[in-house]
Amino acid sequence: MTQDNFDHHMFLEVKTLMKDKFTMVLDEYNEDAQSYIHRIKSAMGHTDIETVAACAHPLKSSSIALGFIGLGTIAKDIEENAKGIINAQDQGLNQLRTRVDDLDAAYEFVVQQIAAHKTA
Repeated sequence: MTQDNFDHHMFLEVKTLMKDKFTMVLDEYNEDAQSYIHRIKSAMGHTDIETVAACAHPLKSSSIALGFIGLGTIAKDIEENAKGIINAQDQGLNQLRTRVDDLDAAYEFVVQQIAAHKTA
């Protein structure tokens, strides 16, 4: 993951707005992100595309809102691919699987950014 995957300005804006609650926001985000990623991967194992789309949406929104652009973009791609499959607009299951596989590296980058914030 590169610096392009992290909007430091957005991250600092949220930090400024949340003040002393920011660490709690990050902890809750981290827990939720882990849960969504786990549910997406589990749903892919059962080819439950509706659940994939449903979990990718809040992962996308919360990640982008905190400045985690890389993870948010992957979640957006997953959501759009899943909705395309649901609506029979395409047969992109392999592409969807590839993007789901990309979640781990993107999430690891997020975890590193959260840890860096907590030690700063």
